[in-house]
Amino acid sequence: MAAAVQANEVPVEYVVFEDEGHGFRRRENRITASEAYLRFLDTYLEGKE
Repeated sequence: MAAAVQANEVPVEYVVFEDEGHGFRRRENRITASEAYLRFLDTYLEGKE
């Protein structure tokens, strides 16, 4: 999915957690992923309705 988005010249932050499978089991990884989601939303949706 990240490659397809990048192919459309949209910036992508691709985060891989080597110690996880599908989903996040470790609390630290859930926090890091949530922070990345929030950065994305703040960057691309801030002030838009």
